[in-house]
Amino acid sequence: MARADVRWNLTTADFQTQPINLMSVDKAGVRYIDKQSIEQTVALDQFVSLQAAAAAVPKSATSKLMLLLNTGTKLGGEVKELKDEKLTFTNPYVGELTFPLKQITRIESTTKPSASAKVTASKTEDILQLANGDTVRGVIDSIRPDAVSIKTSTGPSDVTLDSIAAVVFADTGESGKAATKGYKLSFEDGSLLAVDALTVQGSTVSATLAGGAVRTFDLDKLTGIEQLDGPVGWLSGMTPSEIAQVPFLDVNWPSRMDRSVTGDSIRFGNRTYARGIGVHSKSTLTWPLDGSYKSFRTQYAIDGNLPYADVDVRVLLDGKVAHEAKGVRFGVLSPVVSVDLGSAKTITLEVDFGAGYDVQDRLNWIEPALLKTAVPAPVVPTTQP
Repeated sequence: MARADVRWNLTTADFQTQPINLMSVDKAGVRYIDKQSIEQTVALDQFVSLQAAAAAVPKSATSKLMLLLNTGTKLGGEVKELKDEKLTFTNPYVGELTFPLKQITRIESTTKPSASAKVTASKTEDILQLANGDTVRGVIDSIRPDAVSIKTSTGPSDVTLDSIAAVVFADTGESGKAATKGYKLSFEDGSLLAVDALTVQGSTVSATLAGGAVRTFDLDKLTGIEQLDGPVGWLSGMTPSEIAQVPFLDVNWPSRMDRSVTGDSIRFGNRTYARGIGVHSKSTLTWPLDGSYKSFRTQYAIDGNLPYADVDVRVLLDGKVAHEAKGVRFGVLSPVVSVDLGSAKTITLEVDFGAGYDVQDRLNWIEPALLKTAVPAPVVPTTQP
């Protein structure tokens, strides 16, 4: 399919999404052709994201390995080497990148999933999770394109990369800092990478990485472009300062970002949402506020067809209720909830037990977002002469 024919979905600060043909992205804004074949431009202060239409996403694009960092970066590709506490990794789109070992949480095989559950990181040792379910524990000495060398209690050992489902690095206790400015790029193989700057001209993307290196690649390798310091800040992309999940009995349901609490996509009716938070009663999530946002916006709904679900929903600012709905049941999408943040220092999303105790109490916060404007106003693009 020619790039000029591939349609993108453009989301703007008023939370409206429309299909477009993308022409360019630069400091002047996002230039595109709308469904009436009229050339338009949306300024960057109104631009939220671009998502490739489902038909434009290749079905067979995969990388054999996926590198996960504690900053949220996720890169498909191949290992080049581990040297001097730094790992060099080659991504098919942006080339070689080097990361301090303390930023890396794991390397996963996409072709050899483990026969057992995903291994949790240890605080004292590295772990090789093998494709047959076994584990090898010790200290990783080196990683090459074909093997991992690990020092175990019985001595050094080489394990072929082809036999490994995951390399799990010891938990250093350090929390990586995700990028807050620039753009987050999503690639066709599932890679996620934050870049400092971005331009798109026709079918060519030029991205400036942290440190100043510029990489160029084809636009058709991307499935998404999200502005990190734009008009909207997604709560699901921010780290809560407090997380509490209090089960009614003894079953824990940890909250999930951009997924339902069961790990599925966030949906209501026939629509799927890229952003949201899946929770189960009783759930309390709190984020700090630094004054850079003026309002909060969200919707919410019970996750799926759960006839016994019954929850009380609250949005709190500095511990005081700013919005409350009792007896939320399945099959109903809430109206848009808009809350003026004022001088609040924290925002809390709470889902409490309702009339049915905790039975089927799964709820999705849908597109919970901090906004730089008091009330989302319609975005009016500039029509090109």
